[in-house]
Amino acid sequence: MGGDTGTGKRSRLSARPPSWAGGATPERPGLLPGLHAGPPGRSDIQPGDRPHRLPPREISLRSPPGRAHYAHPWTVTPLNDTDIRRPERRLSAEILIMNADQRILLMEPTDRPGLRLPGGYVRPGEQVADGAARELVEQTGMRRVITHHLGVDQIPANPSTGAVEGFTVVCDGGEASRLEMKLLAERGVPVGTFRAFSGHRWAGLEELHELVAPYMLTRIRVSVGILESGLRQPLLFIGQPAAERRDA
Repeated sequence: MGGDTGTGKRSRLSARPPSWAGGATPERPGLLPGLHAGPPGRSDIQPGDRPHRLPPREISLRSPPGRAHYAHPWTVTPLNDTDIRRPERRLSAEILIMNADQRILLMEPTDRPGLRLPGGYVRPGEQVADGAARELVEQTGMRRVITHHLGVDQIPANPSTGAVEGFTVVCDGGEASRLEMKLLAERGVPVGTFRAFSGHRWAGLEELHELVAPYMLTRIRVSVGILESGLRQPLLFIGQPAAERRDA
């Protein structure tokens, strides 16, 4: 600890202990037993720090890999990647489907007010295109090959409800045929999702402000604008467009 750092410089801690340390070193115990320096050329404990300011419990500084954290008030140990908890996030897919009259398909959930686009969570390991197609057939009976998206909406975490941060991919579901609309009207919501949705509705853009939440209104308007501008983007999986994966 007291040697050369390889750069011709000595660490401040090994060269001269701070005055308040009472000359404490691992070789000569003093007021601060167990005091260790960080990597060569750097000291993690700087003069001016006070021992009573560190609580006597394990403290993780959440430093980047290769830095250090305190397992004991004055013991510096390596920080592994496993020590950093990765934040939880959810991934959802929603599908924009319009009919020949430019009316949008909306679902009526049973657990919250307001209508929303059909869709739901993408399962771990599931591709967004597959998750969107699965949710659509589960909720409406409509079958689609999803290949393009119209934008990604980031939703922050909500500590009051416990909801984690999420990302919603709005997918292009194309145009509904008259037969699909007829079957949906006759059959209603599939039995497997009747607890989550009580029904559906076709609505025009001018009606949305009375039917959906503000964030959903903006999401739909932006997605429709992207669709009408011809700016939709392919869904990629490891760099491969979903359409090419389907054709392979």
